[in-house]
Amino acid sequence: AVNLANALSQAGQESFLVATRDSGPLEPLVLDSVPFLVLGKKNKWDLKAFWKLHKWVRIHKIEVIHAHSS
Repeated sequence: AVNLANALSQAGQESFLVATRDSGPLEPLVLDSVPFLVLGKKNKWDLKAFWKLHKWVRIHKIEVIHAHSS
């Protein structure tokens, strides 16, 4: 995800990165040009984290979301 977000940004595309629980060891690799949000999700149904993501998407007018879980 970090590589994709960085590559899009370097190609001149607006790119954002969100971590659901915590930032993790790859955070230092995220370019300064890629806004990064940590949701701090506590469990599967964390509504606070959901609304935080919803607000982030709305504020930044994000149209495409690439997501995966582990």
